[in-house]
Parts: sequence; structure tokens; C-alpha cells
Amino acid sequence: MRWSIDIKHSAETAERVLATLRDLGVPPTPQAYLIWYTHLSGGNPALSRLIRLLAADADEFSEQRCNELYERFFAAQDQARAVQGSSEAFEAIVERVGARMVATADDTAAYGAALTDVSSDLAEKVDARRLMALVGDLQGRTEAMQAHARELKAELERSGQEIETLRTDLANVRRAAYTDQLTGLGNRKLFDEVIRQQVAEVEEGGEPLALLIADIDHFKKFNDDHGHQVGDVVLRLVASKLRASLKGRDTVARYGGEEFAIILPRTAATAAAGLAEQLRKEIATSRIVLRKAERDLGVITLSIGVSVFQPGESVESFFERADRALYRAKHEGRNRVVYDDRTGHPSTANEQHQIEMVED
Repeated sequence: MRWSIDIKHSAETAERVLATLRDLGVPPTPQAYLIWYTHLSGGNPALSRLIRLLAADADEFSEQRCNELYERFFAAQDQARAVQGSSEAFEAIVERVGARMVATADDTAAYGAALTDVSSDLAEKVDARRLMALVGDLQGRTEAMQAHARELKAELERSGQEIETLRTDLANVRRAAYTDQLTGLGNRKLFDEVIRQQVAEVEEGGEPLALLIADIDHFKKFNDDHGHQVGDVVLRLVASKLRASLKGRDTVARYGGEEFAIILPRTAATAAAGLAEQLRKEIATSRIVLRKAERDLGVITLSIGVSVFQPGESVESFFERADRALYRAKHEGRNRVVYDDRTGHPSTANEQHQIEMVED
């Protein structure tokens, strides 16, 4: 990243950022501000190239798009800093406990030597005065050892609590790295990792593996008609329905924009097609009404492409077959399931619509 240290230039860039966000109708969140400040100040050429490409394609820069750009260009840096901070904190704990252990070991060695000296003295005849002196010295050393033991115990307890906090923080960082901010589903990074892991397991164990790629039909028009905030509500609603319909071993991720990817381990073609049709119907039979605004948004539908892993093929081929099936579902009229395994296409029935009330 390259940043200007000129106060006047920085202030002018900040004003341009706020004006740009205002024109786009995007709230000036820290993520959105960083994206546009970096772009307008020329701080990241790769980011600027992508923004220009999106603009050339007339892709609207919604808050959702800004969050996606932030996750792509900046989230990894945030996570790396968090991991580095945790690593440094853990190193400090280890050094502190190690120093305490060394000090305790030295005290223990000195105490052992004192016991040896007392034992040697007692092997000879000693008078009462000498015996009292030995007992007093040994009592003092024993009390010192007890104090050191208590300090070590307290240090270990404190360090244990700090390590547990670090473990929780790292778990949260990892969870955030694999979670889509808007929907709470897994993100593309999680999908890429899980699909490769599952393909490797299938190649070794031979169990079936299915993949669904689902896309919300006419979502861009829906955003244009109702606004991106309402579009975000719909994305969260669809995500929650997908999550609720899947089993614990399945993985659902927001692959990008209005597209979702679902990995189904130990699922053959017929079962995958049946689940896809179930998901399609679950979405298509819900009529969405914004409760507060009393606005009827109509029906949201999904097009879904399905593929089943073929032994020996690449992850890329596996995904592309599902993606091509999704494209055919879109081309053949949307609101339907198409799968790649040459077993036919499920029909799309007309369903009665239940009302799905959501907050706007």
C-alpha cells in the first residue's frame, strides 16, 4: 500500500471519498471508506484495476460489493495482524512462565542442597543451640519454597487463562476468515478449502460426493426495483432457508453475489437432485412481504445446477459441470433444477405461495 503523507492531499482525498460514497448511496462504513480512499489515493493498483473493470461492466458499487472488495483485499491483512499479535502474546507467556520455572528450579536446587547440609550436620553430634539454628534455617527455607510454589501456581493459573483467551481469539479470527459477513454462511474461501478436502477423501474412500450451485433468479432487477438493503434482506432469508434444510455434514457457502454453493458428502445423484428440488420449492413457495413497510416483494426463485463427482476428475471440472448445469437452468427458463449426470431434468410445478414476513 502507498499512502500520501501530505495533509492537504489526504484531506482532499477524504472529501472525494465521502462524496463518492454519498453519490453511490453507500454508508461510509470503515470498510467502504478504506476501499475508496485506497482507490482514489492510488494506494493499491490491483484494487483500482478491478474497480475500473466493474465500472466498465456497469456493476453497481453497493455496500455488499464494498464488503466483498474489502474481504478480498484487506481482510487477510487484518487476520494476519491478529494472528501475529496472538503469536507475540503467546511467546511472551511462554517466556514469562519459563523464567518463573527456571527461578523455581534454582530455588529447589538450593533447598535440596540445604537439606543435604542439614542431614550431614545431623549425622554428627550437635548441641541444642546448633540444632535450634538448623531448625530455624530450614523453616525459613521451607517457607520461602512454599511462597515460590504459590507464586508458580498463580503464574500458571494466570497463564492458563491468558492462553484460553488467545485460543478463543484465534478461533474467532479463523471463523471470521471463513464467514460471509452478510449472510453468516461460509464464504468462498471456506468453499474452496472444503471442496478440495472432500474430493481428496472421495478419491481415497470412494463414497459419492455431490455439488449444487444455486443462483437467485433476476436478482439484479430485484435490487434495482427495491434497493440493495432489501436485496440484503432477501440474501439473508435465502441463506437461512438453505442452512436450515441441510444436514450437519453438508457445507453451504455464499460463493459470490447472489450465488450459493452446497457440498453434499456421501450423496448420490438421485438424492442430490431430490434435495435440490426440495430447496427450490422451499424458496419458490414463499411470498416475501416486508412487515414494517407493508410491501409485497413477490416471489424469489432459485435456479440450481447439480453435479456428482466422477473419479479422477479435477476439482475445477467438478465445479464447472455444476456451473454449466446452472447456466442451462437459467437458459431454460429459471426456477428449475438441472443436473449434469444424464438422468433427466426434474419438472417445475406451480405451487401455492405462503407469506414469508421479513423485517426491512
